[in-house]
Amino acid sequence: MTSQTGKKKLTIKRLILVIIFLPLVLYISIISIDSLISTINPFRGEEKKQIKPIYEAIIEGIEGTRLRKVYINSKENYVNFHIQFEDKPSKDKFRRKIFTEDQIKTVYKATQQLIAYLNENDWTRGLYEHYTIVFNFGGRFTDSTSRVRYIDGQAAFYSIDFSAYNDITDIYMMEDVRRIRMVLGPSDTIDEERAERISRFKNLEYIIIHEYTDKELPVRFAKIINKNNPDCRIFMVSGGEHIEITVSD
Repeated sequence: MTSQTGKKKLTIKRLILVIIFLPLVLYISIISIDSLISTINPFRGEEKKQIKPIYEAIIEGIEGTRLRKVYINSKENYVNFHIQFEDKPSKDKFRRKIFTEDQIKTVYKATQQLIAYLNENDWTRGLYEHYTIVFNFGGRFTDSTSRVRYIDGQAAFYSIDFSAYNDITDIYMMEDVRRIRMVLGPSDTIDEERAERISRFKNLEYIIIHEYTDKELPVRFAKIINKNNPDCRIFMVSGGEHIEITVSD
């Protein structure tokens, strides 16, 4: 009798657990299925279908990438295109991710093609205020983020953020960018010729770089930039704080 009572109690407990966890399992299953469908067809829904030509313009002539996700935030009026590089990043001796020069050029080309399409097609005006192209290598974290915003009625290259271990001078070709942010630590060298090219970016407002082991390098970099662009502010991330680098005459 006691054995039967124990079995009934065990059955009841199991039934309670099923009732409690079944909605959670169903929710996770629905989310997983929805994620899979979104991966297969990122442009599901009328709102996303509308911006498909914009993505096609971004990726025209670009190989070795695939679209992972399209995210639209209508409330804050922006669109994110999440694009994955099929090739693995190069690695330094510490096994840290580094964009190759060709990959950086791909990021810039995609950004330029987005800007050109928005400015050449009047139907896109009034859709969204800004667009973001997120590139990564398939991991959990973003590796680069290009932002395009409307400024004075024209789409413009607003900012570029890098979360790979590239040096600031690796993006010497992005001549129309306004804001640059290098999130992680660079190498302890600065290519002065490329720094000179960056100093001539006519729209550049500020640069954020990570702390160098050699404390003189950020100052040398700032001197090169401010020689041709005295209004560009340069910050170094140190201990979680942004410290402005000022150059004395």
